[in-house]
Amino acid sequence: MSPFPFRVKAADGAEYPLHGELRAMADHMARHMLEPAARTALIAAHPWLRDIDVFATDAATERFLSHHAQDPSFDALALAYVRVVETALAEAATLGWCVEVDRRTSVHLDSAGVLVLIGGGVVRTMFVPGVDHVHVDIALRHESRNERSAREARERRWSGDERYFYRVFRPALRTIRRFPTSGVRGDAQYGALKRVLPAVADIGIEAWQAMRVSLGHGPMVK
Repeated sequence: MSPFPFRVKAADGAEYPLHGELRAMADHMARHMLEPAARTALIAAHPWLRDIDVFATDAATERFLSHHAQDPSFDALALAYVRVVETALAEAATLGWCVEVDRRTSVHLDSAGVLVLIGGGVVRTMFVPGVDHVHVDIALRHESRNERSAREARERRWSGDERYFYRVFRPALRTIRRFPTSGVRGDAQYGALKRVLPAVADIGIEAWQAMRVSLGHGPMVK
């Protein structure tokens, strides 16, 4: 069997295989799609993922984390990965949020904060930058009890869009801003996106919502 059995089609018609043999791919999908924070974010951005059991139930997720490439939902998850990547590549091309680092390496970001890296003509990774650190950053804040209570009350009133913008998209932009742009070896050229992305302070929630609508997205479910 080819080590690259799944392929992604980019907006310009180019095709790229997904990286690695099946076990490595399963590990990668488990880490970047099924870890709790990533899973929640991807479901919010792509509600159709709920049709796949590993996104619909915790039990199915735990089963996949145990079985990986031998899991009965492996193919469904891999095809979902392809669809998410293709969406990200198309949106990044529309937004201009993509950078060619060299002839065979490029990095892309979509309106949901999904980053895709193509290196050596292969899709090397797809993930939401920083999504698994947001709760840690919040926990480390120096808040008084009253400040924390007020923040939590405010967050309970957030819409689905507000929650995603403040807890997923904006942290993704901040994380990318912290990626280095020099001295990086190999394909991990995430920081190159800083050339084309707006500053965190330059895109507010209204602008982000308008951008999402222009790309054909409706409001996110709370």
